[in-house]
Amino acid sequence: MSEKNLHPSLLSQQQILQAAFDESEERLRVDAEVTAVIGQVEVIITDTEDSIKIGDGTSTFATITDVGLHHGLDVNLINIVDDFGPDADALRTASQLGNSNGPADFGSGITTGQTLRVTLPTDQSAIPVFLSGASSNDALNLFNSISAVPSSILTTIITYTVPASKKATLIRVPFSGENIARYELYKNNTMIDNQYTYFGGGLTGNFDFSAQNAGYNLVAGDSITLKVIHYRPFVADFNGRIFYIETNA
Repeated sequence: MSEKNLHPSLLSQQQILQAAFDESEERLRVDAEVTAVIGQVEVIITDTEDSIKIGDGTSTFATITDVGLHHGLDVNLINIVDDFGPDADALRTASQLGNSNGPADFGSGITTGQTLRVTLPTDQSAIPVFLSGASSNDALNLFNSISAVPSSILTTIITYTVPASKKATLIRVPFSGENIARYELYKNNTMIDNQYTYFGGGLTGNFDFSAQNAGYNLVAGDSITLKVIHYRPFVADFNGRIFYIETNA
């Protein structure tokens, strides 16, 4: 047991306090070590009373810009990826096109103010599109045959008329007959092509438009007519078929 301070001090209370107080440290002189135990602390932050700044304790890293009624956080992007192509690393975004009247209309049929249109940038006219190669629409066809066609008389074999609210693309018109003859193809009342069959050659032929802008374009009301005339002294049979693609106008 320590023998220090066995006898009561003869110093006054004021002298004792002055001796125990360390003026340079502004605290009482003690020899004990104090360990503070702090338990779990809950920090409550609200948007009406508090704010948080991003920084390192000395300076602020982020700045704020007002956007309308909202405060935006200004950030700098690092390693910006500007690949919007078809590869696997490209950026992908989802959005909806529209205007002040509502979302864009991608449906077919009757167009509205919301229907997207593809136009030329100069005069805003529609971009012409021609069918090339395979199509989701199968080619339709009409066939007809006529019998006992007399000599020297131009006779109609078959006619196709584009229905109202439709447009069509004429693909080809094959024909054949028992006699050598001249075959004439008409659009409305104007001949657009003719071919002959002759001795020593085949008695068949074909008006083929598949290589001409991928077809011969027709509008509602247009008619395609195949006619034949022969000069043999006896009657003969002839036939023809019209291949076409028909779509909504």
